Amino acid sequence: MDDLTASEVCIVDGVDEQPVLRARAQRLLSRIRADRVRRVSDEELDETVRTRGLNKRARHGMKPDFLPVIILNRFRLDDPPEVREARKARFPA
Repeated sequence: MDDLTASEVCIVDGVDEQPVLRARAQRLLSRIRADRVRRVSDEELDETVRTRGLNKRARHGMKPDFLPVIILNRFRLDDPPEVREARKARFPA
């Protein structure tokens, strides 16, 4: 894998709690060069997405000086539908 350069890496709460995800995150982080690495809650992730415009579908690859925000997240497939819907309503971004 080639090294990746990013402006920021956001590690969502819960990634460190599962051994497989923790190992994957550590493997990826060893090849990511970022100005900032931080742990974020769902609320902080939603705020980051909105303030940085990550949900605007811009063509970032067209900008030579663009540095992405890398988000290391986890699947929550075991959550019941009502929990997923409540999270989506609370954190729409």
